[in-house]
Amino acid sequence: VFPAERSLALTASLFALLTLCLGVMLRSAQTALFLDNFDPSWLPYHYAAVALCMMGVSIFYAKISQGRTWRLDLACLFIAALLLLGCRLALLWVPSKALVFLIAVLALLVSQFSMLICFTSINISLDSRQTKRILPLVGAGATLGSMLGGVLVAFVAGHWQNDALFAVAGLWLLVLAFLPLLLHR
Repeated sequence: VFPAERSLALTASLFALLTLCLGVMLRSAQTALFLDNFDPSWLPYHYAAVALCMMGVSIFYAKISQGRTWRLDLACLFIAALLLLGCRLALLWVPSKALVFLIAVLALLVSQFSMLICFTSINISLDSRQTKRILPLVGAGATLGSMLGGVLVAFVAGHWQNDALFAVAGLWLLVLAFLPLLLHR
């Protein structure tokens, strides 16, 4: 990595690290929430709902992101963070089966959508030569993020209830939302 690219490489790696950590956190929260409330035989319906929703979200994001700016990514991640924080409150106030199913779907959507935003932003911010030098560091950051996510899940679940992971993930996503701004400077 050239000296002028160090901040870009560090930001891109940090973005991947935090995004993968968030993904592990949300996947764990979703699985615990779903299996606490539903029989495992419902999992295929859950994954089918997530796949259909993610297909629509991906198509919508691709349409609105043409000629995009970091503001779109910041807004999308910020809205997702608010949704996760709202999920935590909804689980406290109105714990119904339908709501639990929707929140479990939303958790996986946010996880996958944040990864889509992360790697799209990184890809757009690099030219072809930078890609060869910086993407291995991004991959290392993503790997560390997966490991850190497992440690964070164990810590949070060990000290609070599993659905506290939604609050932690929402706050984590608020921090993550500002990384596209740093990436596109």
